[in-house]
Amino acid sequence: SDAQTDCSCIAGYTGADGGECVGCAAGTYKANTGSAACAVCEATTFSTALAATSADTCALCPANSNATSGSNAATDCVCVARWYGARGGPCALCDSGSWCS
Repeated sequence: SDAQTDCSCIAGYTGADGGECVGCAAGTYKANTGSAACAVCEATTFSTALAATSADTCALCPANSNATSGSNAATDCVCVARWYGARGGPCALCDSGSWCS
């Protein structure tokens, strides 16, 4: 085609057809060509990849931890109630009779 408006953003990039394409931010991805917005990684996952083209770039948080959707770093993973540990690291069960947050 000879019209710029016929141009579309490739996977991993978003923008209006015929306009500027911008890479998907960390914590997001876009699998298809077109003007659709980048999708966010699901809760309990994170991705540091820029211009990601697949949900496979969204890595699971360590066991017994969660992160909000669209998280872009392992340190976004936080241990759930009754478990403790460094952000993004392994979580250990609190001792019996104690409370951890």
